[in-house]
Amino acid sequence: MTSRLFRIERSSLGKIVYLWLSPDVEFPRLPFGTPFRALVVSELHPEAARQSAICEWLAASGCRYLMAWGQEASSWDDSMDWAALERSGYVVDADGEDFIPTTWHDGESLAEVLHFASNHAKHPTLELEDLLVLRLAHSPDPEDVLGQGPR
Repeated sequence: MTSRLFRIERSSLGKIVYLWLSPDVEFPRLPFGTPFRALVVSELHPEAARQSAICEWLAASGCRYLMAWGQEASSWDDSMDWAALERSGYVVDADGEDFIPTTWHDGESLAEVLHFASNHAKHPTLELEDLLVLRLAHSPDPEDVLGQGPR
């Protein structure tokens, strides 16, 4: 299996990159030059080791705000917290540039979460213009997800 990367430009929202990640594919290099927000759309819940590896990859790639929606959404909070702690040497600075706020969105529609990601996901120190939508699913179709977002 492979992953597919789609880049979508939207002037009012910055750059949105949609990535469908297959269960066992290696992580690609992301096309961000600055820190970014990430929304995990988890239609397939990975095993704990794979979820931890995804969070470590996101943190190392510049993710500085993580949101999760879908299966076991609350578990992404803990995985990213551990990845961020490991990267920082177990030093937490909530106003620092390496701090990674996390939210999970059980009981919300995907459209509501995309609205939150675009309008309310703020880092305490950094300006995060770009958004990665990381989809863990059988289907790679970005319109299933992005079609629900703000225009």
